[in-house]
Amino acid sequence: MEPVPEIEVPFTADLYPPLSMRIHLLWYNLLYESFLLYGTDLHHYRILSRQTKGVIALFRIPGTREWLIIGHFYEKETLIHTVNLFCSFFAGGEMTKPETLSGRTSSFP
Repeated sequence: MEPVPEIEVPFTADLYPPLSMRIHLLWYNLLYESFLLYGTDLHHYRILSRQTKGVIALFRIPGTREWLIIGHFYEKETLIHTVNLFCSFFAGGEMTKPETLSGRTSSFP
């Protein structure tokens, strides 16, 4: 396993749909509290190279021994970009009104 290098990838609302397609926890709406607490820190993420094609993105909850698989990728560069975008998402990024994410109108202010 190796750490995920830090690159600057600012999150904007238009990047949420492709991010959710790459991070299965977002796609299935399965975010755990640990991501809200520790999700912005790249030190909790690792890259695991597979013996076959591709790499796996892992997240470790501090104080535990378990690693969560957050995505499978064919290319290491895509994993690095996606994990950095995922961290930026948790850090706040450019947030917009909910209707811009779904394309529908909403009663939210």
